[in-house]
Formats: sequence, C-alpha cells, structure tokens
Amino acid sequence: RYDSKQQREVMQLQVGIDGLRLIAARSGKYAGQLGPFWSKDGKEWLDAWPYEGDPKFAKISVLRKDFKAPLTAVCRWESYVQTDSKGNLIGKWADMPDNQLAVRAEALALRRAFPAEMMGLALALEGGAETTFVDTETGEVVAAAVQAPAPPKPAERPAPPKPVTPLPGYRGPSDVP
Repeated sequence: RYDSKQQREVMQLQVGIDGLRLIAARSGKYAGQLGPFWSKDGKEWLDAWPYEGDPKFAKISVLRKDFKAPLTAVCRWESYVQTDSKGNLIGKWADMPDNQLAVRAEALALRRAFPAEMMGLALALEGGAETTFVDTETGEVVAAAVQAPAPPKPAERPAPPKPVTPLPGYRGPSDVP
C-alpha cells in the first residue's frame, strides 16, 4: 500500500477475522467472547437481528483469562458500511449486513484485548472491499476503504539459463571426493 507519510509503497501484513481469532487463541489468554449483539438505538441489544433494514450498532465483548472484565467494542453502521458511489451496499454488505458489522466489532474487540499480539496487522476482509490498517508506531486502527486489487499480470518468463561448461576432467557428482 502507499504510505503518504513516508511517500512510498510499504508492505503490510494482512489477516482475516479467523486469523485474529487464532492469534487470540494461541496467546493462551483468550477465554471466549460475548455476542455478537445488534441494536437499532444503542440502548436495547439483541442476540439476533430480526428486523428488515440494517442494524445501526453491533457489539462484541472479548474475555481474557487474566482480566477481570470483558473488553467490549461497539461499531456504528455509518462508520463501517461499504457502499458504491451511488450509496448501494457492496459485496457481503449487500448480502449479510448484520454479519459484516459484527465482524468489524469482533475485530475491534480482539485488537483491544490483544494489542501487542495484533499490532501492525491489517484486517483483510472477505470480498476485498475494505482493509483496516493499524499504525505500527501508535497501534491506532485506521480504516481505509480500498477496491479489490487487480489480478496480477502474468510474470515475464526469464531467459533460459546459459549452458554451463563443465570443468575439464569433471565427470559428475560421483567424481567429488
């Protein structure tokens, strides 16, 4: 990706939500999670989204074995929804909007619960519509909408290797002492 501060292309590790779950589990301190929960007003929380229309909030709490209280993240629809230039939902947001909002809440909660383990990783979300970047110096989560990358161009084939002239008197690997 292009880093405007460094004025150059930089490499960024990317991981999906399953990768964040695995990192948490491998820490030995992950004790599960509560949720997801959805809300239309941020006051009443439901463990399923039964309504037509999109939820306005999603919430998940992550439990750590060494913490007394869960770490909770709430995501607002307006902050994370992905749309095209006409305002239409795109990708999985069109198919599973409640799930997509919950995935964002889960990723945020996991990052809050395991900041050292997840610092510097970008969340590559299915569908290629969005990648969430983390500033490796501050740990701040910076969401950046990006389009799916174009398929890679076929690599140019390198020129065939030049024939190697054997050393005089060399008969092959069995000739080496």
